[in-house]
Amino acid sequence: MNNKLNMKKTTLLLAMCLISTASFAATGGAVNENINWALDDDGTLTISGTGDMPDYGHYASAPWYNHRYSIESVMVEYGITKIGKENFHYDYTALVSVSIPNSVITIGEMAFSQCDKLTEIIIPNSVTSIGKSAFSSSGIQKVTIPNSIITIGDMAFSGCASLQEIVIPNSVISIGEWAFEGCYVLTKVVLSNSIEDIGYYTFANCDDIKLIIVNWETPYVLGDYFALWGKLNKAQCTLIVPAGTKSLYQQAEVWKDFIIIEQINIEITPESIFSWQPTEDATGYQLIIYSDEAHTEIVRILNFDNEGNYIPEQQPAKSLFATLAENTNYSYQITNLSPSTTYYYSLTAYQNETEIAQQQGSFTTTGTDTGINDVETLPAASVAGYYNILGTKLPKEPASGVYIILYDNGKVEKVIK
Repeated sequence: MNNKLNMKKTTLLLAMCLISTASFAATGGAVNENINWALDDDGTLTISGTGDMPDYGHYASAPWYNHRYSIESVMVEYGITKIGKENFHYDYTALVSVSIPNSVITIGEMAFSQCDKLTEIIIPNSVTSIGKSAFSSSGIQKVTIPNSIITIGDMAFSGCASLQEIVIPNSVISIGEWAFEGCYVLTKVVLSNSIEDIGYYTFANCDDIKLIIVNWETPYVLGDYFALWGKLNKAQCTLIVPAGTKSLYQQAEVWKDFIIIEQINIEITPESIFSWQPTEDATGYQLIIYSDEAHTEIVRILNFDNEGNYIPEQQPAKSLFATLAENTNYSYQITNLSPSTTYYYSLTAYQNETEIAQQQGSFTTTGTDTGINDVETLPAASVAGYYNILGTKLPKEPASGVYIILYDNGKVEKVIK
């Protein structure tokens, strides 16, 4: 009898252990008949299946909400077409990354609202609509809005207090009310000429904006300044307008109160040849090449006179950084750049010391080096060692970038890391 009793106890304990292990190992389930969710031990929440994720009437209705403190990343798999209302809204204190596939068409209302650790989001070029308050009060510092978005909803990015720059692509037709309100450190705004409707107070309480680039050939009619820009100090904000439209903006209500300069018509070939149209009354030009989108890491500063003639640096006497292209002023090949690399630029036209026109953008070099013979960049009587492309001797071999090695036998080699 004791043996039978012991067997029953053992069987019961084993069953309890199996149940406990099964419940611990699997965290997830069905969202609906077509979509499933699963949360692994590393904090990755995976959404799989096909179709639209549901809209929830309350954030706590999401089936993974009770695990919100453990979710560090969200991986939405291809096949999902919509991220629904309040799917990841409120108190996701550990969420730092989100991957959205290019099957998603809509990002719903308050989908990622108040995700304050979420600092960057890449929206794929399949998305056409960003819903109301979709990313409001999140920690986003950088967002890439693709050239597929048609509408940006009310308050979509409102309260994103760390967002520094916003570029609206030329697919966007409508921007909702308060869309970027309260983005306190926003300094740069680019508005495309496709925009037909901008809601009230879109950029209210964005008082640190220093640069606005617009692409409307005819100034967008703003009936009430405060209805768009809030209390922004126009007299300290530069407005860059399309080439040939400066006089129109100088006569347009609201726009006329900004510091207005024109864009420069510029073309860049795959061989890094910059060609631009001269700006009326310009006394000189300056082209700055940067290695980063924020324009903090300068690679080159190139100066040109009022006729577009390149002004070489003092050293070396013969510069290898800009060579005349096709025997035409205002057309130069920028050399000694790393191959297959994206660079950023700013071309500014000056009238004496005053900026009167500017163009910013990016370009990617080809897979082969565009530099020429580096022997001419080294001063005479140079000793063996490492040199930068200005011909200045370096204390040791650089970890990255473009530099020159002068060997004891006089051989010169350019290195690109």
